[in-house]
Amino acid sequence: MSPEHSRAAAFTAEVAADIDAFGPNQHSVGGPGSGGGPLDFLRQPKGLYALFFTEMWERFSFYLMIALLSLYLTESLGFADARASDVATWYLSLVYFTPFLGGLIADRLTGYVKAILIGGTLMMFGHLVLALDTKESASHPFLFAALGLLIAGNGMFKPNISTMVGNLYSKTDPRRDRGFTIFYMGINLGAFVAPLAGNFLRTRSVDILNTWFGTKLPADAGWHIAFGSAGVGMLLSLATFLAFKGRLNEGRPDDDGGYPDTSAPVIETRGDRRLKLAQWFNMGAIGLALTVLLAGPSLGLPVTVIQFGAAWLVIELVTVVMLLTGGDRMSADAAKLKTIFVIVALFWMAFHQNSVALTFFVRDYVQSSWDTETFQSINPLCILLFSPLMVALWSYLGPRKLEPSSTGKMAIGMLITALAYGVMVAAAGRLVGPGAKVSAGWLVGCYALITVAELLVSPIGLSLTSKLAPDRYRGLWMGFWFLATAVGNKLVHVVGGFWGKYPPGQLFTGLVVSSVAAALALVVSLQVLKAFEPKDGRA
Repeated sequence: MSPEHSRAAAFTAEVAADIDAFGPNQHSVGGPGSGGGPLDFLRQPKGLYALFFTEMWERFSFYLMIALLSLYLTESLGFADARASDVATWYLSLVYFTPFLGGLIADRLTGYVKAILIGGTLMMFGHLVLALDTKESASHPFLFAALGLLIAGNGMFKPNISTMVGNLYSKTDPRRDRGFTIFYMGINLGAFVAPLAGNFLRTRSVDILNTWFGTKLPADAGWHIAFGSAGVGMLLSLATFLAFKGRLNEGRPDDDGGYPDTSAPVIETRGDRRLKLAQWFNMGAIGLALTVLLAGPSLGLPVTVIQFGAAWLVIELVTVVMLLTGGDRMSADAAKLKTIFVIVALFWMAFHQNSVALTFFVRDYVQSSWDTETFQSINPLCILLFSPLMVALWSYLGPRKLEPSSTGKMAIGMLITALAYGVMVAAAGRLVGPGAKVSAGWLVGCYALITVAELLVSPIGLSLTSKLAPDRYRGLWMGFWFLATAVGNKLVHVVGGFWGKYPPGQLFTGLVVSSVAAALALVVSLQVLKAFEPKDGRA
């Protein structure tokens, strides 16, 4: 037996022992109803918790920078709101565009472990370079070099750590959705602490260092100390991953708990060939469209974000049609995923207004003693509070056959997103007269609702992607999930760019409409796709 298969067998035995310690029911592959109860937090592969803490520190570094970026651009560097919104949303978009390349590199070249290590190292240096930026340079080379390193590093890190979470479970393991929800808590534990730490370091660290240690740091050095701490967070993420990577395996177990023989030759079917053709068409066409969007103005071909979004939609529809011609289960599942990805972009457009429109609303219209960026901690705090309740809910409903399907959960989440922005429409309606402000309670209510929506869309979408993605391209398809997030993040700028031009109530009403439309589109499109699924269910 090869060393790789020996490690796989040992890992499988360890996971089986972890499961059997809580009773044979948890090893069942019978469906989502298996198991249940509060111990679902313990009835998971041990590797999940290594990935949990790795992602927690990575998200700490990411969200600390996100919480401060728009404020740093406007308050320290003097960017106008529109330019700051453009830079921030371009960064958010490209951070999520690159994962499909990072996933493909991991699938075909490096493997998932090396990809995560490469990506984490690039991000660590990116945060440290950002700490060196100064407002004296008009071109801000450190700022944009840092953003480039962070974009490239995230592309290697983000899809592959999510793929490794999925690889802990067989396709029929009923713990998958709950495992991803637990993993999502790690993301948001880091996201909760990050804005608070960033605010403290930005506003208090200089005074503490100058008073206690006799340094003579300028007042704006707090920005750089905060960004430097994000690099330390990324170092801790890498250290955690290296310490526990022995508990991980790059492959996904078969339904019987063993690992497939990856050395066996692959015999390509028509579905395999159509899948490869559709993937390469999709990556090439989207890459071309993105290049035109980025370089268009310098080439005399100005392209708007709306035009890019329309082109992306056409590319994805053509890809779905190409996949449907494969005629097998793998192609049908891939077409279903692509359709879901397109619709979920509208959710991310609404959700990530926390980086633009909701931040500006707090700054301009909320009566509060809190600093603006501290409001960013409400959403991850709600994630930490609500995630155990969500796991318990699915554990209760599953055995009673009342648990919604994965796509049903996502549609419900999009409707709740509409309700969250309905709260903001009501808040904006109370802004009567110049200088009017509203209570912070409106923002808390919006964030609480949108947190519930997020738990129904994001971890469930990651779980579904890891389950339905073609086995030989799991990293790539996890990257496609983040590509949809990227498009949604760029559409954030469409709304953020209108800030100050239209009343807040009108902008939030548009988000209500788009979220309801997304929920309806998801339900209808998946019903249409059922007509193209193989009749035997296994072809």
